[in-house]
Amino acid sequence: MMRLYFVHGWAFGPDCFDALAPLLGDWPQARADLGYFGPARIPDFMAGDVLVGHSAGFGGGLSRRRDWAG
Repeated sequence: MMRLYFVHGWAFGPDCFDALAPLLGDWPQARADLGYFGPARIPDFMAGDVLVGHSAGFGGGLSRRRDWAG
């Protein structure tokens, strides 16, 4: 199953996807919080996850996992 896995960029929080995520609401979603403004929360990765990254979040997502589905 495909799930969108959002990772925000430097100096942002997961709320930077608040406008985009509802537009993609037909797909299951997870959001990582890299902890710039509080504790980090990195959901477990699942087979079929598709990385949706903003700025440094895209690079960070690639550095944490190499086998994204897309």
